[in-house]
Amino acid sequence: MNGELERFENWIGGLLEKATPAARKKLARKIGVDLRRSQSLRIASQVNPDGSGYTPRKNKKQLRSKKGRIKRKQSLMFNKLKMASRMRIQADQNQVGISFLDKVSRIAAVHHFGKKDRVSPDGPEVRYPERRLLGFSEADERLIMDSVLRHMQE
Repeated sequence: MNGELERFENWIGGLLEKATPAARKKLARKIGVDLRRSQSLRIASQVNPDGSGYTPRKNKKQLRSKKGRIKRKQSLMFNKLKMASRMRIQADQNQVGISFLDKVSRIAAVHHFGKKDRVSPDGPEVRYPERRLLGFSEADERLIMDSVLRHMQE
């Protein structure tokens, strides 16, 4: 992800050199909140940062899982991961980072990088397809630029 941010560093670096450390920290926090909201919405819509859709699940659940019960709607992947309360913002005067909390970070890493994991503690080991949960889209880049420009106008 560092390669994606090099052009921001050159453009924003000159603008932020004149700002106080407190103002830079405030801006970093605001950008973090905006990015977390954007990432959450993108995860909910099941889209990779490049705009392609997530690889769908292999096993489609049946409409009737038990006798007498009809599944009302199909559950989406990552219902809990998309919640902002599961994402942590780390911001200081020089940087901002968004990550998942400890309990869900392992699950997020398995899906983000396409690793192997067990379905249940004593279940089979399965390789999950790569589904990029966090990353920068073009809309996120515009969001960062707009946030910096708004901050500089204040």
